[in-house]
Amino acid sequence: MTNSIEYPGVKNFQISKREKSVKILFDKSFSKVVEGNIFLNLNSRSGIGEETLIEYLDNSKDYIPIKLEKSNEYRIFNMNDIVYILEKNILNVKEQKQIDLVLSGNIKINVGHFKNLPNPRSRLLDYLNGENRYISFLYKGSEIHINREKILNGADNE
Repeated sequence: MTNSIEYPGVKNFQISKREKSVKILFDKSFSKVVEGNIFLNLNSRSGIGEETLIEYLDNSKDYIPIKLEKSNEYRIFNMNDIVYILEKNILNVKEQKQIDLVLSGNIKINVGHFKNLPNPRSRLLDYLNGENRYISFLYKGSEIHINREKILNGADNE
């Protein structure tokens, strides 16, 4: 997809994006997971490779566009209403430890922690008290990005 930005007296700029296929659970519709596409920049904000989904989520404004899979309709969604975003692709990584979480709406989910955390951020408490809006885990082989404000409680499952 390419978005055009028009400026008077200047040629159109084409901003190329890539579509990332995801499943999204919203806070107000617990029984319904919406499938769609989020649009990521071809260049990362950090300057290394393509923009990742977690990078996009943590740097986005309060509303983001999503193309719904069933209808191909574009909708604008409030980031504060998203409980989690699950990437559809399966990763080939090893989980470090299991974590039980309870999310908004009393949704119980078991996820795997698979990213190395530098000390002293190795405890679940430190991870949950981080600065990012979304926290990444592994869920059934795919990366899941959970809105930190939607996590009610959690425990290491060792």
